[in-house]
Amino acid sequence: MIRRVRIPAAAFLLLVISVGGYYLYQNSRNVLRDQTIDACNSYAFKLYGLYDEGGENVCFSPYSISTCMSMVYEGARGETAKEMQHVFGWEKNDTHRLSANVFLYDRLNDPKSECEIYTANAIWIQDRFPFEEDYIGVVEEGYGGEVTTVDFTRSVETREVINTWVENRTKGKIQDLLPREMIHADVRFVLTNAVYFKGDWVNEFNPARTREAPFYLTDGSSVTAEMMYIKDTSFNYTETADVQVVELPYKGGRYSMVLVLPKENNLDEVEKDVTVENYYHWLSVMKEEELVLSVPKYKLENKYDMKEDLIEMGMPLAFTQEADLTKTSPIKGLFIENVVHQAYVEVNEKGTEAGAATGASGTLSIPKGVRFIVDHPFLFTIMDRETGLILFMGRVMDPS
Repeated sequence: MIRRVRIPAAAFLLLVISVGGYYLYQNSRNVLRDQTIDACNSYAFKLYGLYDEGGENVCFSPYSISTCMSMVYEGARGETAKEMQHVFGWEKNDTHRLSANVFLYDRLNDPKSECEIYTANAIWIQDRFPFEEDYIGVVEEGYGGEVTTVDFTRSVETREVINTWVENRTKGKIQDLLPREMIHADVRFVLTNAVYFKGDWVNEFNPARTREAPFYLTDGSSVTAEMMYIKDTSFNYTETADVQVVELPYKGGRYSMVLVLPKENNLDEVEKDVTVENYYHWLSVMKEEELVLSVPKYKLENKYDMKEDLIEMGMPLAFTQEADLTKTSPIKGLFIENVVHQAYVEVNEKGTEAGAATGASGTLSIPKGVRFIVDHPFLFTIMDRETGLILFMGRVMDPS
C-alpha cells in the first residue's frame, strides 16, 4: 500500500492547523514555542544548503514542509519516527509538540493581521480503508485537518478534487499540483497543506520610479530587471565584511522580508557562511538606518520532488516497504511514495504575494548615504517578526 504525501509551499504542503486545541499550549507558550521555531528555522537552512548549488532561483516554505512532514510523523513508530525526528528536530513530547504548533497556527490565521495569510490542512483517505481513529483525531484536532473520503481507483476525478482544493486555498497561485502519475489505485491517503501570504510594504515603492536596469549574474553577464527604488527612508539594517542585510516590514508590523546581499557578486561563496546562527545574529544587531534602496521586482515559482532530498538528509526508511507507519493504520505496508513541494513568491512595488503575486527605461541618480543596491544575486526570507519563524526562504539568481 502506498502512501502519498504532497508538499508544496507558497501553497501546497502539510501544515499544522489546530482549531480545537487551545488548551494545549497555555503552559508552553515560550520555551516550547521557541524550540519549535528554532527546529523549523534550522531545517530551513539545512534544506537551503541542498538547493544552493546549480545557479538557479530557489523558493520554498520551511514551515509548510516541516508541518506537513510532522503530520506524517504522527503516524510513525520506531526507527522511522526516529529518523524523521532527527531530520526535522521536532519536540519528542507529543503534547508539547502539538501545543506549540497550535500556537503558531493560531498566529498565522489571526483575522486581525493586516497581511492576508492563512494555512489549511487536509487528509484524503481511501474509502473503507481502515485508519486508526486516534491518528485521524490528531490530524483533525491537532492540525485542524479536513478529512475527506475519496476513491483513489477513480484517479482522474480524485486528482481533480485535490488539485482544486489546493488551487482554491492558494487563490489560484498553485495549479495542477498533483501530476497524473501520483494518484493511482494503490494510494491509500494523501496529505495536503496550503499556505498563502500577501502583504503590502509599510514603505511602498513608487511605481513611477521603477526603471529598467542591469542585474549582474554570477557568470559576469547581465539581464535587464525592473528595479524599484526608494530613498530617505529608514529600515532595520546591518552589515558585515561580506554582506549587507536589510529588513523590509509589511503593514501591521507582524511580518517582514529580510534581504541578504553579498557586497561582491559572490553569493556562492557567501552561502557557505549563511547559517541559522548567523541569521539570528544579523537580526539581533540590526539598527534603523536611512537607506537608498533599489530592489528588483521578481516572481519565483518552484516545484520540488523532495523524496531524494529527505533521504539524503537522513530519513530513508520512510520511503521503503520497511517503513513503520502503524500508528496511521493497523494494516502494515504503508510507506511514503512521494513528497512534492511547490512555492510561489512575487515581489513588486506594493508588496509581496506568496502562495504556500513597470517602468520606462532610464538611469537613476543615486544620492549619497547607505546604499543597498540589489543588482546581483541575493538571499531572502519572509518571517514572522515577533516569533522569528521563517515562512518562506529562497534566493534570486535571475529576476528577469
